[in-house]
This record gives sequence, structure tokens and C-alpha cells, in this order.
Amino acid sequence: MPSGSGSRWGYAKDVISSRCAAILPHMRSAFFSCWIGLAGLCCLGAAPGKKLIEYGWDVPTPTQMRDELAAMEKRPFDGLIFRLSAGHNAFVTNRLDLAKFAEDERILRSLQFTRFRDNFVLVWGSPPAGFDWFNDTQWDAIEANAKLLVGIAQAGRVRGICFDPEPYDFSLWDYTKQARTNSHDFAEYRAKVRERGAQLMRAFETPMPGATILTFFHVSLFDRFATLSEAERTERLAREGWGLMPDFFVGMLEGASPKARFIDGNENAYYYTSREQYFRAYHAIRQRARGLVPAELREKYDRQVQAGQALYVDQNFALRQPNTEKYLSYRMTPEERAKWFEHNTYWALYTTDEYVWCYSERMNWWKDQTPPGLEAAIVSAREKSAGGIRLLNTQRGDGPDGLDFLFTALKFADAFDSGQLQDVRKPHLGWRDGQDPDGPPFNSAVALLDLQELRRGNLPAGSVWLGRVGCLGCL
Repeated sequence: MPSGSGSRWGYAKDVISSRCAAILPHMRSAFFSCWIGLAGLCCLGAAPGKKLIEYGWDVPTPTQMRDELAAMEKRPFDGLIFRLSAGHNAFVTNRLDLAKFAEDERILRSLQFTRFRDNFVLVWGSPPAGFDWFNDTQWDAIEANAKLLVGIAQAGRVRGICFDPEPYDFSLWDYTKQARTNSHDFAEYRAKVRERGAQLMRAFETPMPGATILTFFHVSLFDRFATLSEAERTERLAREGWGLMPDFFVGMLEGASPKARFIDGNENAYYYTSREQYFRAYHAIRQRARGLVPAELREKYDRQVQAGQALYVDQNFALRQPNTEKYLSYRMTPEERAKWFEHNTYWALYTTDEYVWCYSERMNWWKDQTPPGLEAAIVSAREKSAGGIRLLNTQRGDGPDGLDFLFTALKFADAFDSGQLQDVRKPHLGWRDGQDPDGPPFNSAVALLDLQELRRGNLPAGSVWLGRVGCLGCL
């Protein structure tokens, strides 16, 4: 829409300061008080023991850690995810060569960590074309590779395994792409995938009994299916690109020893803009996702699956490629980007059971290639979280924690509505399925403006609030 003074959006931008004062009392009472109460009930306060670990395209090898460990441990993390130099993909369908990992093992054994005590070895689950879930010979190689990678990593006294299930080559979770769909229906594939999950977990625990498994996704990816009938859920999963993955993680849980645990890394948190989304995700992991777990495994799920959270530096600091100009952070000042990242770090730590992982691509922590304000934002959020200090709105000195980001977003309402930005649609606002069948995509800035107009009895035509007056949760 046009942003001139005659438009609704132009008017909003011109009078934003006066509107903020009017909005704040409603926001306090209508949206955030309930989450403060929920936080008290769930006991999710900023307790000691919350951990922040680093991962990204700058993922180090044992050689790099040996050469740079003292400098690396000055960064504001409790640990990192690293990869072995000789290989990290367990799902290649040939056996890895043990001899090639001798140097990795020797270096890991010699490392003396002082700050980084929570390190995870990276293990990919990305098979090549030609992978077949029903091929026992291939699977024997995968189990052997899993045992090898984890066994070598144990020389470095690692905390656990970072299992990345994303398919970088062959779409192993998509039923329609599998080799034997003519002879095996979806139910048979689900059963086989669950069996393979249990086998992989036992392979992980052979060299690492009671292993901790950090995954970027877990069954909560499909929490929106939790209340469907079994028949409808099966029909939906059969059409999903990740539809076989929940059964694999159910199998891993089934095969796990009582001391093993899983961390649902909630990669969807990459795109969060409000603290409410972190609480929604926690509920999805700890409650709704239970509906995707067989009844006989739900108590085990409760005991052994933890909620984690994710951060994405490129999203907040205008580093995403291509088309950087299409993302919100491009239109922010460096100070606003840092404030957004502090907000996300604080609430990620607040709502995780233990671990938050910080992901980046087009920057490098270990080569001192970081955007302005990033490290200070992390340090500030960690200090406030550990000290039980509220994340105050520093621009106004009052109001609910983190609301200044929404005020910043209001300045770009015209860009949001015209479709110039890509990162303000519902998947990034806590809507896991990406499309609400009841209406069009919306964003928090437009909804906030429309809510005020609604309270004044002047709801604009075409508003995202039409037909959903009670949908206060969208903010």
C-alpha cells in the first residue's frame, strides 16, 4: 500500500510515538500478562545451567580447535558443535575408513577445554541417491559409521551428538520419493523407519551409553497434526516432505536407554519476533507433540525429551542471501538489529530446558568476522537471564519486555503489506503449518495497528482481524 500521509500506514508511521502510549496498557493486559503467569507456573525462570552453544558454516574441526582453542573460548558460549575432519555423514551407504580418523582422535584426546564444556559432535543423516530404507546392507554401513563417528568423538569428552536429519541430497523423509513405493505402502514404510530409528539409537549408545542427542527438528515439527485422527494424520504425513521423520524419532526414543535424552532444537525459532512464540514452542514440544508419540512411549518422552531453542544471526543482522533487502533486518539500524538479537537470546534462554544453539552462515566467530553489536547483545542477554533481570524496553524505559521491537516493526508496515519483505508470514510467527486455512497471511505490525482501530470502532476493510477478533495470540 502507499505510504503517503493520506494512507492508513503513512498515518501510523507519522504518529507512532503517540500510539505507543495508547497501545501499551492493552498489550500488558491482553497479551503478556498471561505469559508471565505461564512462566511462573512452568518454572522456566532464568536459572543457572542454561547453556548456549555455537554452530554454523564456521563449524570447526579438531585441528582448528587445537590451534585456536584459547581464542575460541573467549567467545560467549558454553560449547560448540564440531565436525571430524575425515567425515561427518553417517548416512553414506559405504563404510567410513577408520584409519582416516586417527589424527582427529589424537588431537581430540589432547584438547584441554576450560570454558567449552558442552561440545557436540556433528553427525549428518543425509544419504545419497539410491538410498533404500529396506536395504539391510546399506543400513549395516550406516550403523557402523554412526558407531565410528561417535567413538572417535569420545576422545574429546563430548557432551553429546548433534544429529542433523536434514536431507541435503536424497529426500529420505518424503514417502513419495522412496524406492519401493510400488511394493510397500506408507504404513510399511513408517514401520521400517521406526525400526531404523531404534537401530541408530542403539548404534549411538554403543560407544556413548546414555547419549544426549541434539536434533534441529523433532516430532514437534508436526505438532499441528497432534489432534487429528490417526487416519487423517496418516494421510497428511504421507504427502509431507518430512512425513517419515516423526516415526524415525519415535523409533530412536523407543530404542534409547533410560539415561539417554533428546533435545528438540526447534529450528523454527530462527524467525521469532516476540517472546510469545517461544512459549508457544515450549508448549508444542512438551505438550502437543506428545499426541504424535504412541501412548506406551509418552512417559518416556516426558522423561527423556527436552525443549531447546535456536538463534539465527543472519536473520537478525541483515546477512541472509540472496535478496537481503527483502528481510526485516535490512531496514533496521545496527542498534536495532542488536536489540532484536538480545531479545531473542534472552527469551530463548528463558524458555529452554537447558540448551540454546546459535546458528550463523555468512560470518565467522573464529576469524573475528561478526556484525556490530552481536557479541554485546549475547553477553547482555546472558547476564540478564542468569541474574533474573527483566529485559526492559530501553527506548522507553517502561512497558512489557521486548515491545520496542514491535514498535520498530510498525515503522515498516507499508513494506510488510506490499510484500516487499519475506520474513513476516505466519510460519515465522508461530504458525507451524505456514498457511492458516481461515484467512490470509498476516504480520504482527499490521495486526497491532488493526487491533487499535478495532478498539476505536474503526476496523479497516480487508483487515487481518476480520472474523478473528478473539485471536489475541497472533501477536
